[in-house]
This record gives sequence, C-alpha cells and structure tokens, in this order.
Amino acid sequence: MLHKFMRVMLCGMLILGLTSCARLRFWDWGKKSSTENATMSTDGSTVEDYEAALRSLVERHIESAMRNADSQKGRIVKRKPYFFKEYANYPQGAQNMEVVLQETESRTRPYLADVQVRKIRFSTRLHRKRDEARSDNTFIRDTGQETLTYEYRNGRWVRIGSLFVAEKSEIQVDGVWVARPEDEVRTVAAEEHRSWFSKIWSKFTGGE
Repeated sequence: MLHKFMRVMLCGMLILGLTSCARLRFWDWGKKSSTENATMSTDGSTVEDYEAALRSLVERHIESAMRNADSQKGRIVKRKPYFFKEYANYPQGAQNMEVVLQETESRTRPYLADVQVRKIRFSTRLHRKRDEARSDNTFIRDTGQETLTYEYRNGRWVRIGSLFVAEKSEIQVDGVWVARPEDEVRTVAAEEHRSWFSKIWSKFTGGE
C-alpha cells in the first residue's frame, strides 16, 4: 500500500510540474508576440516601411506641384465665400522634409503622421466675385512652413488636412519683392491666421 501511495504522489507531482512548465512557456510566448507586434504589423511591414511609403508619396506631391506651377497661375480657387488665384513652390523640394509618425490604437487607422516642408505660396487677394478674381494678377508671396497631415487607412496613406504658416509676406513693386504693408485687404494668409473667436464673432455680426 505504501509503495502504491508513493507512486500516486510521484505521478501527481510530475503532472503539476509539466503544467507549470507549459504555463511558463505560454507566458514567454505571449511576451515575445507583444514585442514583435510593437514594431511589425500583421502584413510584415515595419514602421520604417510605413514612413518610407509616406515620404515617397509626399515627394510625388511636391514634384507635381512644382511641375505644374506655371499652369496653375491662372487657376481660380473657390473657398466660400471667396475667389482667388493661388499656386505654390517648394524651394527645398522634399530634401528637408520632417516626418513625425505616431501609432494609434485603431486597427483601421493604425498610424497618423505630420510632414513639415518649406513652401512658398503665391496668391492674390480674396474677392467676393469670380470675375474680380480672374482679372487680379497681383500676387502676394508668402514664405513659410506647411504641415501636411496624413492617416494610414485601407492599406495606403491619405491626406486629411494641411496648415500653412507664413513667416514672411511680400508684394512685387517695380519687379522687386518687398515686404507687404499691413493693411485691411483680406488675403489667404491673413484669413488663415484669423482667430476662432474672430470667425465666430463675424458670423453673429454679419461682418467679413
């Protein structure tokens, strides 16, 4: 009886030992998977791959804008309730772009990114009527930095917004670019710098 009891005890201890080892191996596997998922997606792409694809997309956007700049000079842009002409140039191309990429908790939109590039924007004053905008060929040159915002969804990067901050504003006088005087004539740059409170107040008062 004693020998039978000892055999039962030994079998029980062996089973417990095997179960504990299995649990430890499962725990280690779970930690390894979490670490791998932090740097690699389910399709095998790394964060570096996503950033490289984004940089390539922005490069094509900049190349297209620079290639079509001359043909865009006469194009009228409508931004309710205004009309104006606008085209852009990127003096540094895509060489010095800065990319800030962040991971999200969304499975359908796993990444967001901001891309900053140097930009020169040429635009006319804002007009209420299209004909007035069409006849206006006096461009204001704003130099500054543009931030393009993208999100990754459905297997590709999609631009969801942009913000241009002008650091210098100039107007051409006798063929020479000089600092633009501060005046009350509405321009694209001035419109973008209006405060949220100013816009809301204008809606209530009926002003521009």
